[in-house]
Amino acid sequence: MDALRIERVCWSFPLGGFLAVLVAGFLAPDPTGGVWVVGALVASAVTVPLSYWFLTRFESDDARVGDLTVELVAFIAVFFLLHTLLDAVGVGGFVNNLISLLGGQAAFNRAQRWNPVPRSRGEAL
Repeated sequence: MDALRIERVCWSFPLGGFLAVLVAGFLAPDPTGGVWVVGALVASAVTVPLSYWFLTRFESDDARVGDLTVELVAFIAVFFLLHTLLDAVGVGGFVNNLISLLGGQAAFNRAQRWNPVPRSRGEAL
């Protein structure tokens, strides 16, 4: 197993867990009961392999170890930073979510340049 596959496996658990929590929230809306926890665990049996398939299926041909980590950390950090700042100045609701998601997406798209793993000289970003 190479390092790129290990990175995909490691990221499939938090992404699949997040999706499992969403699925459990739709199936059992009361998050205080045991049904919700069981629903999340059962849903993770589907969402974790699905997120691994998604991460491996849609990786680029020039993907390097660390690209996915840098991209997702940049997305999460910028999203939460913008969301917190916009909440602090009184912007909420749909506009806050939209601006935060767009800022996170912009950081995700540019984050490959921040990967500390060296690239060969002729490779484009």
